[in-house]
Amino acid sequence: METNLLILVSSDGQEFTVSEQAGKLSGMIRNEIGDDDDDEEEERRVDIIKVKGSALSYVVKFCTHYSDVEKMTEIHAPIQSVKVEEHVQQWYVNFVSGVHQDHHLFELVKAANYMDIQPLLQLACFKVAVTMKGLKREQILDMFHLGSELTEDEKRNIADENRLVR
Repeated sequence: METNLLILVSSDGQEFTVSEQAGKLSGMIRNEIGDDDDDEEEERRVDIIKVKGSALSYVVKFCTHYSDVEKMTEIHAPIQSVKVEEHVQQWYVNFVSGVHQDHHLFELVKAANYMDIQPLLQLACFKVAVTMKGLKREQILDMFHLGSELTEDEKRNIADENRLVR
């Protein structure tokens, strides 16, 4: 039995080839191509219109490893430790750390959410939470590039609304 391939096309026109099995980790792709096993096509093109190639390359890497090598251990709440390596296998720790170092973590969160890839969304959000832990308000605003976009009135309103949270 030959493996059917998918060609994923990013919003900026980059193309990535992935096995159908790996591609179907995405709920969006499953819905797009359906479950027609009788299809004779060896390759199908799927436009991923809201994901840039820089993020889609990480998505493909994750899905291929998850599908072909080993599934990621599920991250269960409540989280007892903020060490990623205490929750998932080392490959996934290295993967998400590399994404973070390349400054694509938030792109990856958006891509995983848009493409409905729950294990990837879990991992990326967990890394965001770990990264934010212990940061001051200003640092978090900078991390999300919100510092310069808020006026003094908006900052005051947010502080007033969240007075009880502090």
